[in-house]
Amino acid sequence: MDNLLEVDPVWKVRSNHSLEHATLHVLSTKVTRARVSGLSDAGGFWLLGRLPTDLVLESAQEALKRLQDGEKGLAMHEHCGSNLVPSIVVSGGLAWLAMAGTGDSLRKKTRRIPLAVIMALLGYEAAKPVGPLLQEKATSTDHFDGMLVREVRVYKPYDFIIHRVITEFKVG
Repeated sequence: MDNLLEVDPVWKVRSNHSLEHATLHVLSTKVTRARVSGLSDAGGFWLLGRLPTDLVLESAQEALKRLQDGEKGLAMHEHCGSNLVPSIVVSGGLAWLAMAGTGDSLRKKTRRIPLAVIMALLGYEAAKPVGPLLQEKATSTDHFDGMLVREVRVYKPYDFIIHRVITEFKVG
């Protein structure tokens, strides 16, 4: 498994995604009402929001230790975009299906709007349980052996504060 993490960027993204979530969980216990969003990649993750850099580093290191100690639940986050994707795709698909066959007729399209709205709402709700499952099985992982937080950099373009958490994977 370690060799796979070393060469496979997908596994690195999944590990960093899990660490991003865990870091957000840890930060939520230390900072009230912080509006923060994140984005993971193979080299680490980004946090967008007004946070002290030293707190981001401390929280990322604590989160990684807790993940390595077996707190798997930290890798899941209720506000993750992975939770929304299935609901959005299914609701959009069902709304599109409801409008199928209307051609260029504005009258037919107008009459189908209530059906499209109902189908979209039903699809959105029906697909909700798929989001956490997708997050658990496809976009996160519980493999953190050899992973470490190397550094945190801060960028301040215009009025934004962006932190870059850089991770590394050591083999052996």
